Amino acid sequence: MPIERRLQTLAVLYYSSSFLFIGSLSVFTLIFLLFTRYYFISFLYILWLIYDRNVCNQGGRINYWVREWTLWKHFADYFPLKLIKTTDLDPNKNYIFGCHPHGILCFSYFGNFATEGTQFSRVFPDITPHLLTLEGQFWFPINRELFIMSGKGHALVLMVGGAIEALDAVPNTLRLTLNKRKGFIKLALRNGASLVPVISFGENELLIQKENEEKSLIRKIQTFMTESLGFSPPMFH
Repeated sequence: MPIERRLQTLAVLYYSSSFLFIGSLSVFTLIFLLFTRYYFISFLYILWLIYDRNVCNQGGRINYWVREWTLWKHFADYFPLKLIKTTDLDPNKNYIFGCHPHGILCFSYFGNFATEGTQFSRVFPDITPHLLTLEGQFWFPINRELFIMSGKGHALVLMVGGAIEALDAVPNTLRLTLNKRKGFIKLALRNGASLVPVISFGENELLIQKENEEKSLIRKIQTFMTESLGFSPPMFH
């Protein structure tokens, strides 16, 4: 296997791990440090979290160096991921990108909008995308810092179907959750933002989800957990 492919696989492994494990691991690490001579690291970080807790609701702290890591180019090349523009966007206006489908781990939206893996800034010059995610993602130490540095500016990138739509992320299907998701349209009208529809072809094909028909027991449990916790627990490989 060529080294280039190994680097691509490593990049996707990093993203998948950060999405699924690194946040939880960082919490356990800080708890563990509390019982060692390095306890002050945990205390200092907790103080930072308290001081910085609202930055995720105020646009974040974009870091172009992080957005342009070579790692993200390898990430995009793994699939490969492409960003296709169908019209120019005026950089003097504000936008809400409504994305479909959610998928399970949002690979395409992260690669296209949270990084320069597909050279977003060249495709849409002078527009900075801000990838929206559950506020709970910013509760995890260390991992939150990368999310916060991914971008802010003219374009909010919203997965309209949200966590519940992830439960319908099945290969060769495109079932969307839209009927009760009109709040973002009201926000756009109130703030003079234009709506930009975004569709990701292939997002649902990246992972295989265990069958969870609408009235099945597993689906009822998943729906209950989604409504209770705010994020969905799809079973996949």
